[in-house]
Amino acid sequence: MSKSKLLKKIGKSSLIIILLFLVAFNFDPFLQVVAGVTRAVVTKQSMEPTLKEGDLVILKSTPSIEIKENDIIVFDRYITGTPSNPGYEINLQTPWIHRVYDIIEYNGTLFFKTKGDNNISIDPGLVPSNGIVGKLIFYIPMIGILYLNPIFRTINLLIIVCLVAAYIFLELKGEKKEINQTPNST
Repeated sequence: MSKSKLLKKIGKSSLIIILLFLVAFNFDPFLQVVAGVTRAVVTKQSMEPTLKEGDLVILKSTPSIEIKENDIIVFDRYITGTPSNPGYEINLQTPWIHRVYDIIEYNGTLFFKTKGDNNISIDPGLVPSNGIVGKLIFYIPMIGILYLNPIFRTINLLIIVCLVAAYIFLELKGEKKEINQTPNST
């Protein structure tokens, strides 16, 4: 294989990888279907120094039975009161990301006490199993800031369109070159 063909293959492969990365991190349904994960952005300082505001966190949907003390989870609701005497269920407008401080089992259902690493006290309620969005599997420092900026979405979509156009152009250019190099069979 010639050096120029190898470089073209590397270029096309790089375009595809970048494109898949951008699509994956822009469309949560794609992430959930392909990799079984979702993403969130840390928007508060409650988990410092472990996680900082603007970090992009990657979460895996995890059965509550597999969540252990000290795991970091994202949740979107909690209950006031106790498992035996629950009060209200509070639905959070913005999911919280905190560390599991304690696990309580009541009548076969798990509830989680949580606390932010930077907070003095434990969170005010208990997180029911169905309130857990996911468990932290890894994070990327400060990348989440881009997701908080609405202009980023537009720019990212433009980049995706340009990469797709560049890939199509390279493919068409390669086919045209092959057609021109094919000898006539007369």
